[in-house]
Amino acid sequence: MVRKTAWHPAFHGALGVELRKEQRFAHMMPECLLGKEPLRIDLLLIKSDPSYHFQNEIGHLWRTYNIIEYKGPDDSLTIDAFYKVIGYACLYKGCGQKVNCISAEEITVSVFVTRYPVKLFKQLSAIGVTASEQYPGIYYLTGKIPFPMQIIVTGKLSQSAHSGLRILSKRVQKEDVRRFLEETKELTEQGDCDNVDAVLQASAGANYAAFEEIRRDEDMCEALRRLFQDEIEEKLATAKAEGKAEGKAEGEACGIAKGEARGMAMAEAGFVYKLYMKGQTPEQIAMLTDKPEADIRRIIAGKGMQTAVQY
Repeated sequence: MVRKTAWHPAFHGALGVELRKEQRFAHMMPECLLGKEPLRIDLLLIKSDPSYHFQNEIGHLWRTYNIIEYKGPDDSLTIDAFYKVIGYACLYKGCGQKVNCISAEEITVSVFVTRYPVKLFKQLSAIGVTASEQYPGIYYLTGKIPFPMQIIVTGKLSQSAHSGLRILSKRVQKEDVRRFLEETKELTEQGDCDNVDAVLQASAGANYAAFEEIRRDEDMCEALRRLFQDEIEEKLATAKAEGKAEGKAEGEACGIAKGEARGMAMAEAGFVYKLYMKGQTPEQIAMLTDKPEADIRRIIAGKGMQTAVQY
């Protein structure tokens, strides 16, 4: 069975990386429910300070309440999808706890799409809606629409400013990946690391050949591995504690050494299985970890058996 790439969590991660310097001014709610029915906005971004103006050019249009729709590499931005996201904004406006507590003047709509929507822009022009490129890859819509709206074509965004969004593609450019790794290698906060992890998981899964070339670059490969260093160190610390307990019977130094070795094995197996459960194939995991594919398959089989026994 072919595993689908989880593009939406990756997009949330990429946008989190984009806004990491300004995150205190925004509260992002993925899969936001609209009322009691199962209608969900891909991402609702509410400014924590309505007077704040985002420095990131993607956020220049934003006001207090910002409806965000994401179309992954396998999705098309059609005229119906265009009206649907406007409908989401209208529903959000009408679902406030009090009458007019959400001002229409404070709502914006942003749609992220991988490819330039040629057909949609022609159809919009025919109904009196004009798309103008405000910044590279960022198109503001004007005309017969109820809210300020922009369409962001991630493949046309500035290479120097938006590498995280640019690599959410099935035709990734290696330079974008290298730039993203370089820009994020110093991030240490757990939320930032989780966002970077989500972006790389999706991009690596969809661009095996490109990441295989990057893996051969020792510096870049180390940057990939560093993303999981915290998790490995945590499991190693736990194993060291277990090793000290065993040391009572075998001699403390020997017990600690055993604990450390077992800890590294546990961390490695957990890392491999985590990648597998997120949609990576054994071949792709072997590429990322620089281990033989046969070893990867044995680890996956062993972890799967452990999980089955636990349940």
